[in-house]
Amino acid sequence: MIVTAIETNKILPSRQTIFDVLDKSINSLAEGCIVVISSKIVSLCEGRVVDDSADIEELIKQEADFYLSKGIKGHGHRTIIRNTLI
Repeated sequence: MIVTAIETNKILPSRQTIFDVLDKSINSLAEGCIVVISSKIVSLCEGRVVDDSADIEELIKQEADFYLSKGIKGHGHRTIIRNTLI
């Protein structure tokens, strides 16, 4: 497996769609290639960003279908499940 990072221009919230980013960043793909897009890029394209004064814990809880706080799981990480069909 070969992993290749693709450089993009600076992505600002709600300035372009994910399709615009892909069109500008990827010239061609070989058959069988897989493109992985980070959630950060998707969030920026969708305009799903908040300012620094937002309560991050509360926002995470609102977005999650299921939520475990940093203390429960260990290692200082939150665990969430989102967009599931349960």
